Amino acid sequence: MVVYADILFCINLIVNYFLMLATARLCKREQHRWRALFSAAAGAVYAMILFVRGIPPWILLLSKLLMSAGMLLIAFPYRTLRLFVREYLVFFTVNFLFSGLMLALWLFFAPKGMVFYNGIVYFDISALALVGYTMAAYLLTELFSRIYQKRSVGETMYYVTIELGQKQTMLTGFLDTGNTLTDAYTGYPVAICDFEAIRGILPVGMLDLFSQPVDLERLENLVTARTANHFKLIPYHTVGFSGILPAFRPDKMVLQGGSLLYPVENVYIAVSQQRLCKGDYDILLSPDMLPLDYAPQSRGQKAKVG
Repeated sequence: MVVYADILFCINLIVNYFLMLATARLCKREQHRWRALFSAAAGAVYAMILFVRGIPPWILLLSKLLMSAGMLLIAFPYRTLRLFVREYLVFFTVNFLFSGLMLALWLFFAPKGMVFYNGIVYFDISALALVGYTMAAYLLTELFSRIYQKRSVGETMYYVTIELGQKQTMLTGFLDTGNTLTDAYTGYPVAICDFEAIRGILPVGMLDLFSQPVDLERLENLVTARTANHFKLIPYHTVGFSGILPAFRPDKMVLQGGSLLYPVENVYIAVSQQRLCKGDYDILLSPDMLPLDYAPQSRGQKAKVG
């Protein structure tokens, strides 16, 4: 069978694009369409190379591992090694499932005009059919993207951008509808964050305020006129336990769910010395930080102001 390079490229461009969208959805990553398209195009060019006969197996395996990493770095901005490894494993799983499906289709049904070689799929179709399938794929992408945007606000995991002074950091946040912690004087909602996750943006004058458990006598000596405007003590209690957490008011805070952004005003961030959830997230959010229409229905441990 004659394999046409343009059809091979277009088919794998569409396939790779949808695999990237699936990876973004499973990893709860924002979808940059142009980046995903460039990543898919790189994968499509690589697919054309794989159709060359006689590539040694070890080169084939190594090239697939490196190309997968390259495609992910094109599609998604690099943040942390842990997040990248997670995306890498998810992308490989999605590709494995798709390749398994195509292999089963090829072995058991042997569709006319289908070729499956080195994990790459090819269908011998006309140019008109290719245009039609491409348009259908685009419309499906638009449909699923709109559905995802509407539903993403109901998810419990968000990317959280926090600014203080001239510094900025991005954390992974968990939205817990049971977190009703607020500042007793202003009524502002309070997020709870790991000290290690937030220390990078804290000014030198504030590091000592958050680096150790609350000691009122020590804090009285550390708090200065410069830090007082940002600093708060937040009483809290849970079942059988109560205490005080030091907190600060950020200059800017933005939540990101999918491709939607939610600027948060009038909020405090309490700093905890203990890890929140074995590193799965860095900051515990409150439903009061989102518009009422978008609050999810999940439940969590309640925390109330003492």
